[in-house]
Amino acid sequence: IVNVGWFFLASALSMMFSRPTAGKIADKFGQIYVLFPGALALGLGLLILSYSTDVIVLVIAAIFYGTGYGTIQPILQAWTITRVPTSRRGAAMATYFSAFDLGIGAGALWVGFIAQWLNYAIAFKISILFMVLFCVTYSIYLLNSRNVDRQITKQIRI
Repeated sequence: IVNVGWFFLASALSMMFSRPTAGKIADKFGQIYVLFPGALALGLGLLILSYSTDVIVLVIAAIFYGTGYGTIQPILQAWTITRVPTSRRGAAMATYFSAFDLGIGAGALWVGFIAQWLNYAIAFKISILFMVLFCVTYSIYLLNSRNVDRQITKQIRI
């Protein structure tokens, strides 16, 4: 595909415009209403990217990918801050960004090996599995946190 730079421009613009909207939705309704749709958009962007053969499809993939990324990343960052005491926020953010950078570095290496071994289309499709894993992990977290909330509520009533 010629002019792949359009992917990065469209992705960056999508991230820039999705972040404020995602924050407002998460603040008003909760992070669940942002994280799952964000994961869906990001996964859909990867799927479209795996089929792209021209710049138009590439830009469409970038819009979905950028919207998903721009939605998930700041909500996870805000969530990280709210899960720790104020005195530990610096350490929490350092850990968050270290893990994030490690994931990007290891992910790029992993996708590069798969693309070299098979091809980019398959590598992008396999990458979608990480969005599925994210959704499953987050769902388990939600189920566990609701069970804990129920147990606490029962203990308060007793």
